[in-house]
Amino acid sequence: MIDPTYSAADRLSAQAKRHSAHGEHEEAVRLQREAVALCREIYDQHLRVPGQETAIEDGERHEAARKLADHYGRLGGVYRRAGQLESALDSYIRGTELEQDWQLDDSYNRTNAIILTLLVDPGRMPVLIGEIEQAAELVRSQVDRTRRDQWWAWPTWACSVCSTGASVTRCGPTTTSPAPGRDAATTSRL
Repeated sequence: MIDPTYSAADRLSAQAKRHSAHGEHEEAVRLQREAVALCREIYDQHLRVPGQETAIEDGERHEAARKLADHYGRLGGVYRRAGQLESALDSYIRGTELEQDWQLDDSYNRTNAIILTLLVDPGRMPVLIGEIEQAAELVRSQVDRTRRDQWWAWPTWACSVCSTGASVTRCGPTTTSPAPGRDAATTSRL
């Protein structure tokens, strides 16, 4: 069952995105922080309930973690557009922790945390190479499975690989058939 609080959080996020697009950063941050708080409340409730061990309840906890990670990522984007880079990085790191702790099939927060760290302090590149390589492997496994039809996953993977100094030798689905919505000529250029 979908918690109605998620719908409220998604509405707040949509409003935050509109305010952010119009340069109304304070209001955008306020709204997105409120969305995170709603998701955090659901997440905390799922963690506190003793004896929940059924597959459905475990799935609900997993979904609560996924939604909270997603909203932390959105908050990071709002902060970034507002020029509040340290707060953006903190939000992406919190989302990354959830992605890793719950083994979520997402790398949005992780890749944004890496990129933002490099934008704030390019001198950290040598320290981040291992993290970038791990992120590239994670994104590659995602595009081979669940994210193959998400166009933004492919450039995320390619940028991760290239930032380590490696070259991208193959980009695109691992099968020889075209991705949905692409003809064979388009796929061969990927």
